[in-house]
Amino acid sequence: MSKETLKQFFTHEYEVLKPFINTYAKNINFNHIIDPFAGEGHLLRLVENKRVTAIDIDPDVKPDIIANSFTSIPKQSDETIIITNPPYSHRHILQKQDQRHYKIVTEAGYTDLYEYAIKRVIDQCQNLHMFALIPENFIASRTVKLRAEIYKRIRAIQIHELSTCQDTDQPTIMIYLAPTECNQTDLWLSATRIGAIKIKPDGFRPTIQCRNNYVEFGIKEGQSQKCRDNSILLQATDGGTPDNRIKLMRVSDHFKGMKHFINKISDRAYIQIVPHKVMTEDQINILIIYFNKWVDNWRKSTHGLGLTSFRSNVARNGINFRRKRIDFKLARLIINYIIEHHII
Repeated sequence: MSKETLKQFFTHEYEVLKPFINTYAKNINFNHIIDPFAGEGHLLRLVENKRVTAIDIDPDVKPDIIANSFTSIPKQSDETIIITNPPYSHRHILQKQDQRHYKIVTEAGYTDLYEYAIKRVIDQCQNLHMFALIPENFIASRTVKLRAEIYKRIRAIQIHELSTCQDTDQPTIMIYLAPTECNQTDLWLSATRIGAIKIKPDGFRPTIQCRNNYVEFGIKEGQSQKCRDNSILLQATDGGTPDNRIKLMRVSDHFKGMKHFINKISDRAYIQIVPHKVMTEDQINILIIYFNKWVDNWRKSTHGLGLTSFRSNVARNGINFRRKRIDFKLARLIINYIIEHHII
């Protein structure tokens, strides 16, 4: 069976996981490790001097046990831990490529195959410690159902500055899922613990209260020409360099010689912000400065986990840059808050 069919992404760059796993594994009483989605077995090399069992549905990778881990993980003793990299595939990809798994994931209420995979492992191995390599958007995305189901058990998160898989540029994290609830979550950046955080069911979503909506996203029929002429542009995604970040600016700052930007429906990178009432130059400058400062501070305070991942992480001049996207709902809340509290 092909890797594409099985939604496999093998973990070739696995050494960065070792200090994270070993820090917590040394305090666990175990003598056996299983990987329910073992693939080529890279993750089972991370802990030494323990019995290991590779489980996989694909006989071509020669696992110790050939089984569908969605339904058939053999019963394990309490002295077993799980280290795994589950299959990934977003629901809209499954809809085009794999109707069977699309139906399974959708009926379970999930948006990605990895959510279903992790939940099925938990259901079958309820009280075991688990280390799971999953997409970074598990923390930031508004559509992740699994996070609300397991957030109280997340003992630690490791952020990866570079991809851990050679065959995908999907930004990843590793989570350590304890058998019982935790008071806080340790946060790691690559091989270093950098602090502790509190994760909520919605991940890191700020609490922003606004009475009204003061802007439209995108140029639409019936809008005032003068309001359009305020020429405010949202860059909703990071560019390819650390200094080209999510920001508000004037349309002409990016699209030279243009006063308006009409985006395609599928375009999520740029969109013009049209206020309901004409804003002065001073008001526009206040909005831009406050918005950009808020987003930069939010990125820093949440270590990037408060924004969704955008494409691959990049390295420039020795600096690793995790590219991010701000969803329009959050951007609208920030803009409305600034207008309500600092402009009107």
